[in-house]
Amino acid sequence: MPYDPSAADTEHNDALEREIRVLRNLEAARIQFLTLVSHELRTPLTSILTYAEALEDERLGPLRHEQQAALASVTRAARQTLEMVDEILRYSKSGGQSAELRPESFDIGTMVEQLETSHQSLLARKGLEFRRQIDEDVPRVYADRAKVSHVLGNLISNAIEFTPEGGRIEVSAEADEEGGWMRVEVADTGIGIPPEDQERIFEEFVSLDRGVDRRLGGSGLGLSIARRLIEMHGGQLGLESSPGEGSLFHFTLPTERNHSALAASGGRNRSRGGAER
Repeated sequence: MPYDPSAADTEHNDALEREIRVLRNLEAARIQFLTLVSHELRTPLTSILTYAEALEDERLGPLRHEQQAALASVTRAARQTLEMVDEILRYSKSGGQSAELRPESFDIGTMVEQLETSHQSLLARKGLEFRRQIDEDVPRVYADRAKVSHVLGNLISNAIEFTPEGGRIEVSAEADEEGGWMRVEVADTGIGIPPEDQERIFEEFVSLDRGVDRRLGGSGLGLSIARRLIEMHGGQLGLESSPGEGSLFHFTLPTERNHSALAASGGRNRSRGGAER
């Protein structure tokens, strides 16, 4: 029987289609599992955190110093775990697709001030100095406020977690010469990240030991989600770090002077705002 190349091609294509269907089914099952587990974990974690904070604030009666210290550990662990669950939920809801942007004009300095306030108890417990270096005349950012707050909050939380007691965290923001793009930086005096790991930390489900207690670990999704959200705005999120000297995370966003770039890109394309200085 003569060889029929068309039949071979058809068989090959059918095999590829079967493999694609299997992969799609596996991905759908994985996302469904992550969503289910995350929802089931979130309710009891929220309850634990609520009661732990009530006890810690002595709303249910006075506590000894030892009890306060123990409750602080419980509260910190519950809050960190809840943040990890929320990261997994955001990841599973996205399903690998870009979420919708709802851009608006807002002041980045005000957002940093609000995030400093929300992290004040954690900063105080470790005796960390928090500096804001943002001029009053910087242009307003034109971006999705909730998504930018998530990114900036994630970077500040990481800086707090990985900076030893008595260290320093500094958040700054500066526009480029034309005023069309804002560069935001979060620097710390923490443990730093080795060069070979500086790109890996942005991969999904990658959590580095970095030579520290595993209690500082995370879901491995926070920075992956943060980079995706910044790139949706046409910007870029990067890192400069030296082990033992600290880390500097930076990202760019369009300002209200340049919001047409975000509309033109549809939250998908890189623009000159992603360039490194």
